[in-house]
Amino acid sequence: ADMRAFKLDEAVASFPLFVAGQLFPLQKTLQRLPRSARSITCGVVAFGLLFVFETHGTAFMRGIPSWGWAPDVKHGLESGVLSHPGAWLFWVRGFFRNVLEFTKCLIFLLVLCPREWSLPSELGKHTLYPYLLHYTALGLCEPWWHRVVTLEHSTRGCLLWLLALVWLFTLNVLLASWPVRYVFGPFYQPAWLESLCVAQPRSECAEAGQKSHPEVACEAQGPEDGQVDRRT
Repeated sequence: ADMRAFKLDEAVASFPLFVAGQLFPLQKTLQRLPRSARSITCGVVAFGLLFVFETHGTAFMRGIPSWGWAPDVKHGLESGVLSHPGAWLFWVRGFFRNVLEFTKCLIFLLVLCPREWSLPSELGKHTLYPYLLHYTALGLCEPWWHRVVTLEHSTRGCLLWLLALVWLFTLNVLLASWPVRYVFGPFYQPAWLESLCVAQPRSECAEAGQKSHPEVACEAQGPEDGQVDRRT
């Protein structure tokens, strides 16, 4: 079976991470772990160490699957890199990827993410829109980005990192802003469907009907609970 259909390979590989996130007692942990300058410093250092580990440990990280495991196993068996016993144990590498990503999420949420109101946290409530629109936005900006990467090699490294951070932050802010939510909100968060799919409560129906036809307001709803309809 083709595990890549409907991104099934990525869904199966990420499912343990999803379950761990659902079961993790985040609120209780936040209450027991106060946010301070010391904790923020430790979080920044931990993120730096993980970044160094992933970028400099290329020989080790090259054998760790990114998200979907099925294509890596198939390619490894066809190329001879993986033996059949190695393919059966390939899930251990995927488990390491889940632990690594889960660790980065915990570090960010517990010690780096602000706990009081701020503009990034306000925009963070609408990350659905950047998540669904960022591929389209990056595709539109691809010609401009190709011009940037033609800089001289001596200055390209630092400038590209700086431009990437500034541009990606700006792009996420724009995609989470209210004009974008106003345009795409009816499609991504169709609250207007509730009035079509969910029946109105009896009290709301009565209030709406009393103004025009009080005698038939909510007649279709039937009698109140515990009362007998004596009209028959």
